[in-house]
Amino acid sequence: MNAPMVYDVFILILEMIYSLFIVVSIDYFVKNNKISRGSGRKLVHLLMGGIIPFWFLYKSAYAEIFFSIVPLIFIAIIVLATFGKGSHKKNVARLTWTGNIREAVKGPLFFFFMFILITVIGFKSLPGIAALCAMVFGDGIAPFLGHMAKQHKNPGHKSLEGAFGVFIGTLLSSFILYAIFFQGISIYPYIMLIFAGVFAAIIEFFTPSSYDNLTVPLFVFILLFILQFI
Repeated sequence: MNAPMVYDVFILILEMIYSLFIVVSIDYFVKNNKISRGSGRKLVHLLMGGIIPFWFLYKSAYAEIFFSIVPLIFIAIIVLATFGKGSHKKNVARLTWTGNIREAVKGPLFFFFMFILITVIGFKSLPGIAALCAMVFGDGIAPFLGHMAKQHKNPGHKSLEGAFGVFIGTLLSSFILYAIFFQGISIYPYIMLIFAGVFAAIIEFFTPSSYDNLTVPLFVFILLFILQFI
């Protein structure tokens, strides 16, 4: 095994430790009634954003594969918990909105699937970063602001306040990650990220809750991919 691959194995171990620590810790707090099930799901959604910087730490020719192992593990856990008889069924169910294990094969499964898809089609790219930021931080912040909304809701119970949260979350997180890892000084990419934030907010507002982890990152990626050639 060459040096870059040895290094990537080390980074993979760190990514696994981080992600498992987040899930296990939040599951503990939910199980012991320290936080609600809904709050636990929101926190997992947001804090999983911490694996995005790992994109830029992998160095070998197999970087995309190494990064995708962690979300693939979570997909396997969700599928086995939902359709199998694993002892972790209750753990997975606790981190859903309703406590119904079947809910996990919608939003949570799409969440980890999109991590893999965006890694495959947009690894270390501006559209890829914007797509993941929209899904993780934009859509992750939306429920916190949307929960406080008393009015301005559409028939699907999405609020304008939540949509604003998607815009702000997408914008700030993508700006920070772009500035750190791309070290860009050109103004055009930042304009593209503003468009990404607006578009993410619109898509999230009109998408049913169970499917926004799929539609938001996918359409944001497509938008920015097209804008690159304009």
